[in-house]
Parts: sequence; C-alpha cells; structure tokens
Amino acid sequence: MKSVTLRFPARLHQVRLSQAIGEGICEPLAMDPAQNAANQVYDPVLEKVRKEEQEREAVQRVFQSIERTLPELRGLVESRLDEWASYVLELALRLAGEALGRELEAGNYDLVATIRDSLSHAVGVGSGQLTIYLNPQDLGLVLERMGNGKDDGAEGSVGRVEYQVDPTVPVGSCRIESNHCRIVQDPRTVLEGMVQKIRGELGA
Repeated sequence: MKSVTLRFPARLHQVRLSQAIGEGICEPLAMDPAQNAANQVYDPVLEKVRKEEQEREAVQRVFQSIERTLPELRGLVESRLDEWASYVLELALRLAGEALGRELEAGNYDLVATIRDSLSHAVGVGSGQLTIYLNPQDLGLVLERMGNGKDDGAEGSVGRVEYQVDPTVPVGSCRIESNHCRIVQDPRTVLEGMVQKIRGELGA
C-alpha cells in the first residue's frame, strides 16, 4: 500500500483557516497574558525614560521631606549649639583653673611682684604697721627677695612691714592687714572673678 502525501499551498491553508474561524467551525486560541507580555517588543529608550522619571520622582519626594523637617531641624541645631557652647565654656574654664593650680604647685609665680603691687595700693592709708601673711612655703623666698622682711620701696610710706606665717593662706597668695586696710591677693580668686564675669557676659 502506497502512502500519498498531499501538499497545500500555505496561502490556501490560511484562507481555509480564516474561513473556518469566520463560519464558527473553529475558534481562535486565546493568548496567555504572560505570554502576550513576553512577546512585547523591549524598547531600551522607553525603559531609560521610565527609570529617569522614577528617579526624578524619588528625588522630589526627598526634597519635599527635607522642606517639611527643615524648620524643626534648624531649631534643634540652634538649641544644640547653645548647649555645646555652654559645655565648651565650662570645659575651658575648668582647664584654666587646673593649669593655674599646676603652675602654683610648681612655683611658677612671682609673689614678690604681687606683694609690691599690693603695698602700692596701701600707700597713703596711714602710718603704722603692715602685716603680710604668707603660706609657709612662700615665706623664705619672699623674705630673701624683699630684704629680710623690709621693703625699701614702700616702708617709708606705709610704716613698718612685718611678715608672718599663716597656713590658711594658699600657696602663691598673700594677705596684707593694717589698722586701715585689708588686701587679699589670691590668683585663684582672681581667676574665679574672671570666670564669673565671662559667664555673665555670655549669659551662661
């Protein structure tokens, strides 16, 4: 038995198929949505435009968020700056006090110059005896430099000058007393006065 192969032109086949669909003999196959999306032609230009649009929208949202929070952020920064300024001031003043203490402990001060300055303020307050109270650690050096207990530059104006030891007087300080005046010279007190003045000026 021989097999016979019949070949129809492709155009004729398409016409017959279209007629069959039109006459309701057969129905066209429904296209799968996923397959339909996959069959769509990819356009790199459109894809680039779409990504750029998304990026612009993201940047715009970020700027809008910054604009909403900017007033609150500005107030927060200003309050923090005031707080930090107060901390920095207190730290600087504390360091200055510690540095002064180290210098006094090391003997890096001129107490004789301080005493001479104090005696110049005591000049003219009246005749009589002036008593200078010093820390025991300072007495020997002061007596040596002031001429064994006498100050030639001031004694003639203020009367006799006497030096006494007072352990309550801090190192590097002195207290001068007479019937007419009382002068206290303490570098720590001077620094504290400066600190209070700075705090008052800055409102700290």
